[in-house]
Amino acid sequence: PLAFALVALRKKSVNKSGAVGGFLVALACSMAGAQFLAALLWFFVSSTLLTRFGSKRKKQVEEDYKVGGQRSAIQVFSNALAGTVACVLWVVWDGAPQPLLVGVFLGHFACCCGDTWASEMGVAFTREGFSFWSQPFLITTFQAVPPGTNGGVSVVGTLASVMGGLSVGVVFALSAPGASVASVVACGAYGAAAGFGGSMIDSVLGATLQFSGVDRCGRVFNFPEEGVRHICGENILDNHQVNLVSSTATALLLGAMCAWGDHTLIDDEWYLAT
Repeated sequence: PLAFALVALRKKSVNKSGAVGGFLVALACSMAGAQFLAALLWFFVSSTLLTRFGSKRKKQVEEDYKVGGQRSAIQVFSNALAGTVACVLWVVWDGAPQPLLVGVFLGHFACCCGDTWASEMGVAFTREGFSFWSQPFLITTFQAVPPGTNGGVSVVGTLASVMGGLSVGVVFALSAPGASVASVVACGAYGAAAGFGGSMIDSVLGATLQFSGVDRCGRVFNFPEEGVRHICGENILDNHQVNLVSSTATALLLGAMCAWGDHTLIDDEWYLAT
């Protein structure tokens, strides 16, 4: 966990407070088991690389873009709270409902990874003029909006959300003791569903409760400012709060599915640490 935090700080993926937050999250995941830590590392590394991808285009359309992300502690915990709580409960709660905690953890990080992949790929692949694959549409009205608009969805971004969630599920399953083809397929399917569903929840919240505006240079702003034309959303939630609400909701939904629904995901207790 310490090496994880120091490397992230050195690469400017986080600031100092973000490094402390990342250390605490990684510590909780490592104590829960290798599969939990592997899923966290995959989410962090893949998201950081995608944040850097297409940086020139992102600087043009996003007012607050930072190379590498440079996440603060608030951003870290907004994207890790429910999953971290699940890890802590896994360690300290004797007799905990383990299918529920597996579902909460997987749902949380699959949602966060899917939403991050969708946001980063959606903006990076936009081009001047209309493109069926990359043109973002507001999820509530289906009107075309500028790249980077909160609540904007595109074909590229939607596919990326599914792949991001799926990848977290596959990494989690492959890293667990007793992994099998069935467990990898099940976790991949659950992860893909959480990535897609969480991204849609995030988009609806962003389109309605988060401000989006554009200036004369075409840069998208997340807050009202002079010279910024309103696109959509009320100025009620910021990006961190939207991420927290959408990831927590997705985590609880998948946790409920695993605890009280189809137990394909947790058959034979293959996920237990040895």
